[in-house]
Amino acid sequence: MVTDPDDKAKGLHASWEENASNWTRAVRDDLIESRARVTNQAVLEVVGSLTPARILDVGCGEGWLVRQLNLLSGCVAEGFDGSSELISAARAEDSEGRYTALTYEAFAADPDALGWRGDLAVCNFSLLSEELVPLLNAIRHCLQPDGHLVIQTLHSWAAGADLGYADGWKEDDFSKLPASDWTPMSWYFRTLGSWLRDINAAGFQLLDLKEPRHPDTGDPVSMILVCRT
Repeated sequence: MVTDPDDKAKGLHASWEENASNWTRAVRDDLIESRARVTNQAVLEVVGSLTPARILDVGCGEGWLVRQLNLLSGCVAEGFDGSSELISAARAEDSEGRYTALTYEAFAADPDALGWRGDLAVCNFSLLSEELVPLLNAIRHCLQPDGHLVIQTLHSWAAGADLGYADGWKEDDFSKLPASDWTPMSWYFRTLGSWLRDINAAGFQLLDLKEPRHPDTGDPVSMILVCRT
C-alpha cells in the first residue's frame, strides 16, 4: 500500500495542533536534553555570527527562537507557523512580538502575503515535510541579495544509524518526553545528499555545514546548514 504524501502532510500539521501545549511546556521547561545542552546555543551562535538585521523564523512554534533573537544587538526577528495553537502560545508569552499563523503551503503559494523582507531566514528543526523546494523558493523570494538561510535539523548520518539511512517518512511517539498524551507525529527523514539537492534546486548555495556535538559523548546531535542566495 502506497501512502499518500498529502495525507502524511495533513497528519503532520494535525499533530502539531494536538501537541501544542505539551510541546510548549517541553521547550520552555528545558525538557529536551539535546536542545538545552547543545542545539539551542548552537543555532543562536550561527545566526549571531552572520550579523543579520531582519530575521524570519520559519516554523517558529511557540516563539522561543524569535524571543532569543530579538535580544541580539541590532536584530529584529519575527516568525510564522502553521499551528494556530503554537502561535497563540507565542503571542501570549511575547505580546510585543510579531507572530503570524500561516501554513507552509500558503506561504509557498504567496510569499508576499507575509509582508516580510530581510537578510536572514532560519528553520530550526522545522522542515519536516516531504515537499521542501516550494517552501525554500518562497524563502529565497523574501530574502535580500546575498541573504542567508540557516537550517538546523537532525544530523542525517547520526539519526540514520537508528532510523535507516534512506529518505522516507518516520514516526516519533515522543516517548522520551514527559506526559503520556502526545499524539504520534510522522515526519520526513532526508539523507545529506537529499538536503543538498533540495537546497541547490531552490537556488541556494551551501556555505558551511556545522555539526554541534554532545559535550559528554562527542557524538553529533544536529547539523546546521548555512546557505546564501
